[in-house]
Order: sequence, then structure tokens, then C-alpha cells
Amino acid sequence: MATVENFTPLNLITDQTNDWKICIRVHINWRKTYLKNPNNASSLEMILVDQQGFKIRATTDRQGMTFFGDTFKEGEYFVLSNFRVGKHDDDVKLIQHAFKIHLSRTTKVIAIRNNKVHDLQAVITNKMSSTSILVPT
Repeated sequence: MATVENFTPLNLITDQTNDWKICIRVHINWRKTYLKNPNNASSLEMILVDQQGFKIRATTDRQGMTFFGDTFKEGEYFVLSNFRVGKHDDDVKLIQHAFKIHLSRTTKVIAIRNNKVHDLQAVITNKMSSTSILVPT
């Protein structure tokens, strides 16, 4: 995993601020569907894990699903910032973290693939060429 900057470990994430920067791997993801319409997804849900092995749940709504598409593939690494943090008060908790991350169109997402950094917002908005920056691992 890239170690270019200092990132906040997931066990320290709280809802006291939204000024976090994390480096994570998508452990697992799934689409949450409506009971009466299972072909219609209401959100994308994920379990994220950091370099120390701490986990946190992350979610994005239907607008976020449209915006991010299939960006968050299981096993891939990302740097995330500018996201909201809220209480993890779901009835069913897959992990014990007290908080969860809410991703939106304003969330900064940087993918780390093949030891290269890709600014996904720039790619999505066609503001970046195909060049990448090498990142030490």
C-alpha cells in the first residue's frame, strides 16, 4: 500500500470532524436493494480496511452510485477525503466500528492501481490525461 502521506487510521475516525484523509482497501462491497424491487439498488455499501487492519463501513446513495459507477472494486486501494462521518446505528452491524463513512459527489477519491495514482474525479470529469504519478509501496 502507498505510504506517501500520513493517513488517519480507521479506528480513530469519529463524527467530530469531516477533515479526514484515509488510505484503504475495499474489503467487500454490495448493493442494498429494496425488498419489493430487488432489481433497484438504493445504495452501495462497503467494508473498508486500512493498513493496520481496522475496518469501517462506508455507504453512498443512489446519486453516488451513479456518479462513482463501478469505481470501488473489491481488493483495490484508494485514498479518500472530504467525506461525511455519521453514527453507525444500523440494526445489523457487520463490524463493530461506532461510525460509518458517507461518500458523495464531493468526496475526493484517488485510486491506487499498479503502483500508480489516478485522480478519479479528474477522470470522471475528463480533466485529466492518461498520465499517472508513480507511488512507492
